[in-house]
Formats: sequence, C-alpha cells, structure tokens
Amino acid sequence: MKRCGAILAILVLGTACGDDGSGGGATDSSSSGDPASSSGVTPMTSGSSSTTDEVGSSETTDTPTATDGPGLCSGTCAAVVPDDWTGPVKAGGNVVDCNGGFADPAGAFFTDFDPGEKSCTCDCQPVDAACADTVEVQVWGEGGCVGDPDFTVDVGAMACTPIEGPFPIELNDDGATSELSMDFVTIGPVLVSSGTCDGIASFNEGGFADSVQLCAPTAEPSMCEDGGPCIADNTDVCVWRDGEHDCPDGYPEAVLGFSGSDDQRECGACDCGTPEGICESSITLQTEACGDILSATNADCEMTGNADIAAGTYDPGAPTITCGGTGTAPLTGDVEPTGPVTICCAR
Repeated sequence: MKRCGAILAILVLGTACGDDGSGGGATDSSSSGDPASSSGVTPMTSGSSSTTDEVGSSETTDTPTATDGPGLCSGTCAAVVPDDWTGPVKAGGNVVDCNGGFADPAGAFFTDFDPGEKSCTCDCQPVDAACADTVEVQVWGEGGCVGDPDFTVDVGAMACTPIEGPFPIELNDDGATSELSMDFVTIGPVLVSSGTCDGIASFNEGGFADSVQLCAPTAEPSMCEDGGPCIADNTDVCVWRDGEHDCPDGYPEAVLGFSGSDDQRECGACDCGTPEGICESSITLQTEACGDILSATNADCEMTGNADIAAGTYDPGAPTITCGGTGTAPLTGDVEPTGPVTICCAR
C-alpha cells in the first residue's frame, strides 16, 4: 500500500492500483476536450492565415497580406483617394496594358487635341479651258529671232491658211513681195484664252493625337493606416474625375482626356481665279500648193530656206493649265473637344 500511495502522489490523477496491473496512466484517445488530439491538425496561431487551393486542400502561411487589415500592407501605400475622385486606377496606352492586379478596363479617353488648320484648301481644276483660236506668226529678215519682228501675221486652225503680203523691204530677199523665203520664223506664246476654275474645298480636320486607357483593380484594395489604398506598387497609379480640375495631393501629374469632339466647321466658296497657261501649239509653214515646208513652235526659231512660203496651218495643241487665285476658302464655325475628364497620377 505504501508503493501505491507513492504512484498516486506522482500522477495526481489516475486509477487505483489493482492486483491485475492494468491501471497505468493511459488515456482514451476517443474522448473529447483536446482539439489537437481529436483532429490531428495543428491549430492556427495569431498572425497566420489559411488558404484553400482549387481542390479544397489547405495550407498555412505566416506572411500577412494586403487584406489582413489596416496598416498591414504587403505592397506600397498610395495617397488617399479624395472624395469625388475615382481610383485607384492605372493608365496605359490601350486595353492590353490592363493586366496583373489592374486587369479590368475602366474607360478610354482621347488626349492631345489638335484642331487642325484655320482655313480651307481648294482643289482648283479648270473647266472648259481652251487655247486661242489663232497664233501670231513672227518673221525676221536676218539675224535670227531677235528683237522686234519685221513682220507678223495671225494664222488660224483652218488648213493651209494663206500668208499674204505685201511684206516689208527687209523680207524682200529676192525682190518678191507676196511670198516669204530665206527668213527666220517663230510663233508667239499661245495662251489659254477661255474657261473657268472650280474648286472643291476641304480642311485639315485635326483630331486627337493620342489616347489613354484606365485600368481598375480586379479586387478591392485594402486600406493603409492613413486611408490610402494598398497596392503592389504606386508607379503610374492614378485617380480621375469628370470635368477639368486641379489635381489632388499625392497625384500631381495631370492628363486631360476627352470622350470626343463637336465639329461645326464649314468651308466657304473657293478663290480659284481663272485658268492660266501656255498651249503646246505649233505652226506648219506651207507652199502655195499647201506642201509642208517646216514646222515651228514658240520654242523654235526656224530658217525658211529657199522655198517660197505662202500658207500655214495652226495646231492649238494641248494646254498646260493652272488656276490663278489663292486656292483657299474661308473656314467658319468651331471645333471643340467634348466630355472632359481629369486624370491625375502619382508618377
């Protein structure tokens, strides 16, 4: 009995000694009261979190996350988003820039508005422009086609138009007064003599040179102690608001965006002037029997030779035409960008 008393004193709790020796200190493993012994799962301690994977298994991590609570930011704390502003968002060039933690497109806006030119330009084209009906034939007796001609005569487009004298003494190389020979001949410039110029007016519409895409976070960020959002990093993090505003504290870089533009511009009448130009004309000098002797243009100075010239045929040719005037038209009305938004970023 003294030995059993010693065992009871050491174990504090236990069973009475028995003659069969089965008392010991064993505990029934099926009893309740100890979570560790009943489930076999290590209990979570303060500062730990449990996550469940896609098939339902659990694992424990001791790293705090951005959603653990105020002040427990595993990224960086951006400035507080003021009332009446939307954010945080990130700004990119297009929708493919929405990725990572900011993968939800939150609106796109145009930037860098260019109103274009302040006047209209006209595409001026001649209408019914034609060359003169006749050409002036100029004749020198000697020395080439220099100075004032000794004789001039207009020749039309009718075939073998007579060129008749009397001719001045300077041309009477053989004493003849009704025919030309051994003389220098050219024709004067043939100018466009009729027609109008019509213009189609247009203007450089300008437009937006660039655009900005806003990207919203895919999950609501947790708040830092000062009330600012906790994000992975605050590079290019922005806030935005309809209208034109000064940027709030913490977001100093301003971008002014627009949803579109309202264009009320119109072109007035074009100032195209009248057709101007020189025709690619020529004259064929002929004998009295209408035999061809030589041809001349306003770029030629031809020697008639010994043959007697008594007629000529004028070919007006094709005109090379431009239109006079300024080639412009007045521009009335205005164009304005519409739907302004102010985007302010921390970068």
